[in-house]
Amino acid sequence: MDVERQKFWKLVGIYAIKHKTENKVYIGSANNLYRRAMGHRRLLRKNIHHSIHLQRAWNKYGEDSFIFEVIEVVNDVSKLIEREQYWMNYYKAYDDQYGYNISSVAGSTLGVKPSEETRKKLSKVHKGKPFTEEHKRNLGLSLKGQKRSNEICKAMSEARKGKGVGKDNPFFGKTHSPETVAKIVKAHLGIKQPKHSLRMSGKNNPRFGKTLTEEQRKALAEARARWLKTPDGLAFIERQRQRLLGNKFGEKNKGINRPRSGLDPKP
Repeated sequence: MDVERQKFWKLVGIYAIKHKTENKVYIGSANNLYRRAMGHRRLLRKNIHHSIHLQRAWNKYGEDSFIFEVIEVVNDVSKLIEREQYWMNYYKAYDDQYGYNISSVAGSTLGVKPSEETRKKLSKVHKGKPFTEEHKRNLGLSLKGQKRSNEICKAMSEARKGKGVGKDNPFFGKTHSPETVAKIVKAHLGIKQPKHSLRMSGKNNPRFGKTLTEEQRKALAEARARWLKTPDGLAFIERQRQRLLGNKFGEKNKGINRPRSGLDPKP
């Protein structure tokens, strides 16, 4: 399936991947027809295309049996899906007898679930592949403003429990080299306070001017007492003890007034 770069580059419109002899088509839309054509060809060559009908035909008849055609140039991007739906209906591309589309709705794969084999192939292809900056930006825009349900939040919390703690943490037992520490310090020099921190400071903070009730204070104290008995809490106590011992012998923070730790000799 040959695609001319100069002919299709940055062209916006509706395309068809057509079988030369059977006249069956796959209909789609894109704001860069060349990139979309290259994407289809790459997936088909790797045998992981989302349209199982098109993939099977490609495998059976070979790449040379298909052509990529532009059937309509669309100047208004907002009309792309509408025009795609028109041509899908015109060719009946979602009917196995006439086309290779797996969904009858333009721009949607609603109700279509990939097979376990396809999922494994997709996972293998994308494993270890870093996202491009454009991909990251598009993901961020797609998730912007979305709120997770309580059920999803709870499931995510349960899935993360115990992970990345202690020996499971990939940095467990390791320390940064002096060169790495110097780089980190240099990278953070001159960094201003994040905008979200500024938005939550002073009167903008929802807790501004409010005080905790006696019940809330008691609940917080009990929660902290429970936490201090956990492995993380015990490790925190040990770090504090070592820090205070260091202060005692003048290793850090010389001349700084501090409360007695209970480890100092009585005056």
